[in-house]
Amino acid sequence: MAHLTSVALFPRSDNPRARLPPTFTTQRVQRAFEPDASIVLIGLRGSGKRSLGFIGATALKWRFVTEDQCFEEYTGRTRADYLHDFGNKAFREKDIEVVKRMLDCHRTRCVIECGLGSLVTEVQSFLRAYCTTNPVIHIVRDMEQIRGLLRLKDTEARLMDEAEPAHRSCSNFEYHNLYDSNCEIFKEKGYPDRRSPNYSFKLKAAKEDFCSFLRFISGPRSYGHCQTTPFALSAVPVENRAYTHAVVVRSTQILNHQVDVEELESSEDAVLYKVDRFVDSSLADISRHVASIRRKVQVPIIYEIDRKLLEQDLPNNLQGNRNDIRFGLMLHGLRLGVEFLVVELDDEDDRMRQLIKVKGPTKIIGSHYNSAPDSRAWLSRARYAEYEKTCRLGCDIARIVQLATLAADNDDVREFERHVRAMAEPQLPLIAYNVGELGRDSLLTNSTLTPVKHPSSLCQSSDILGPTITTQESMQALFDLGTLDPLHFYVFGAGISHSLAPAMHNAAYEISGLRYEYHRQESSSMDEVLGLANNPYFGGASITRPFKVDICETLAAKSVHAEAIGAINTLIPLRATSDGKLLRMEDQVAHRGQAAPIKALYGDNTDWIGMTTCIVRNLSPRNVIQPAKTSGLVIGAGGMARAAVYAMIKLGCRKVMIYNRTVAKAERIAQHFNSWLLKEGVSGQEVGVLQSSTDSWPTNVNLPVIVVSCVFAFNYETEGDFRISLQWLSSPTGGLVLEMAYTPLNTPFLRMVRSLREKTGQSWVIVDGLEILPEQGIAQFELMTGRKAPRGQMRREVEQRYQMEDSESENVV
Repeated sequence: MAHLTSVALFPRSDNPRARLPPTFTTQRVQRAFEPDASIVLIGLRGSGKRSLGFIGATALKWRFVTEDQCFEEYTGRTRADYLHDFGNKAFREKDIEVVKRMLDCHRTRCVIECGLGSLVTEVQSFLRAYCTTNPVIHIVRDMEQIRGLLRLKDTEARLMDEAEPAHRSCSNFEYHNLYDSNCEIFKEKGYPDRRSPNYSFKLKAAKEDFCSFLRFISGPRSYGHCQTTPFALSAVPVENRAYTHAVVVRSTQILNHQVDVEELESSEDAVLYKVDRFVDSSLADISRHVASIRRKVQVPIIYEIDRKLLEQDLPNNLQGNRNDIRFGLMLHGLRLGVEFLVVELDDEDDRMRQLIKVKGPTKIIGSHYNSAPDSRAWLSRARYAEYEKTCRLGCDIARIVQLATLAADNDDVREFERHVRAMAEPQLPLIAYNVGELGRDSLLTNSTLTPVKHPSSLCQSSDILGPTITTQESMQALFDLGTLDPLHFYVFGAGISHSLAPAMHNAAYEISGLRYEYHRQESSSMDEVLGLANNPYFGGASITRPFKVDICETLAAKSVHAEAIGAINTLIPLRATSDGKLLRMEDQVAHRGQAAPIKALYGDNTDWIGMTTCIVRNLSPRNVIQPAKTSGLVIGAGGMARAAVYAMIKLGCRKVMIYNRTVAKAERIAQHFNSWLLKEGVSGQEVGVLQSSTDSWPTNVNLPVIVVSCVFAFNYETEGDFRISLQWLSSPTGGLVLEMAYTPLNTPFLRMVRSLREKTGQSWVIVDGLEILPEQGIAQFELMTGRKAPRGQMRREVEQRYQMEDSESENVV
């Protein structure tokens, strides 16, 4: 914890939402907490606290506590009744008592919605102390949305607006609750009740990025899935990956509509968001920009204050406060939960230490820019002193940038990097490059978070520090230099003429600047698969039926997931050194993208990842997985069915039942997973088999709320060929149906579920294979290439290339 110097960061303004109150800097700020510390949500009425609290508590599997609920529990009366019976003064005193008691009694494993009590001075003082032990999140929403939702008059809206800044003084994080367009889908039907099985889908996008926000500020939780494999990008922090890029976006570019956040998504590994303007609305603008980037781009955010442009933009009467304003804006970035914050090494050491002490989960990039370097400055003692200062202050990453005056400066920066890598441990990740016309080559060879421009930007800044290359240009240069080699990738299997994998992956290669090719290789012989995998330029492959299980016997290593599933869908080569020795696994990861002799093969499975993502995204709060009672149903007994069973087990389902026309195959899968559960020491979970389509659902097992069909749809030529017991689909709360086939899109199984839903009114959410496919493909792309996948582009390519066979079909209903 750090006690920050008391200073009025922002002068008074006609717009109270635009400034930080002085109390913001006098409180003891803490942003690192115990994993089970309760999370408190505060904010204006209509900001979305209760909806987000419900979503967060459901995802965390924690208790959801509200101020209204506690008031009635502690007093035996509703708030309205208490006010009526005892009057305003007594009500106010009791409300303060209730809020304090609520917070004190629920310090762990709760998500707490603090209502009107957070506007009371005594409660705000209590919350400031609470910030030292627990995350207190200020939920912010655009006032126009609140006005429309609550139907406020001008005076009412103004009074609410004036009360809002006080919430910043008693919170340590801030979340801007953006409008969620998914609400429009359910506008006619409504679903106002949070207990409704459809409620969460009104806030589908908000659910994803709010849960992501909670994961970041308080650490990994039980929800979501973990890709425990050395080849997964998630296994390596972005700053430790090779040849990563950060697309630069300035606050003024967004405000002036020169950059469309909707179009930012590409193959960059991070977004470098630069604040280069300060006006009355700056804090609200920054919060909205960060929230938009987080939702649309879904990559780490690097938050930086552009000192030069910011100070140029300040009016004369604020120049004396420029350092305080800049410092306050950096603190605001920490409140927003950005992944990286840039601090400048020539700032006061005390201020930098204060920021580092209160950074929480945010990583600090210590930055130095030399605009007038001496000759051979990269190799001077002063340059190494800059790096050492970054280490000494406790920064997480060092960034050193210099204006190039000679072409030889590019050779010098590479020499400097080599010397740093040879220094004694511990070493910080290093970002080092030259800027200016002569510095382009060093940008191309810088390995860590190189700043790049986005091709969709309507204009670029004239600032010399601004990016001059795109990610695509940078990656193509690595192929020109021979750093990366052109590789070949394949989809192997029988009956794959309909596969969308080549179109999807080749589109991703093109937009990413990768000179790779992805081919369709239809085959019924595993020898052909293994023969192609002997080519030094083989990059990897997607494996489909009938090889998913049999090929496991030929692998030298598998991920823990592929081992548990007993089937793979992703094949990765393991390369050897020039003398024929197999590279260590960590070296295999570092050498992806380089051709070399192939010594063995590694197998992984991304089918379960695609399923897990879609289940987490679409399962309603009413049907959230409860380990003590949730059941699932898998139809089929091939490699895909194995992945479905595994996904349900990993998500916590107590019982998973399998139905397949050939019972023996289903029993083999059940035996496989029951043995695996026993080996892993997992109790309370089991896999069973339904013997026929007319069997009754087991009486000691809850009806399934997750149903996954893993049957090749072309096996059923007529609707009459596909039959399962309708009793299996009679969950009173409905549930989620995943159809893994996407050809034809409207399968006999989906037609049956839709018909049942129309007749009974049951709330079954339907997800077809076309939605799941990009999730699988994105995971495969990243495993095989080691590059961040251009997610939006991959999804668009699937939609554009796929010929819809049934106009009545829907991706998500």
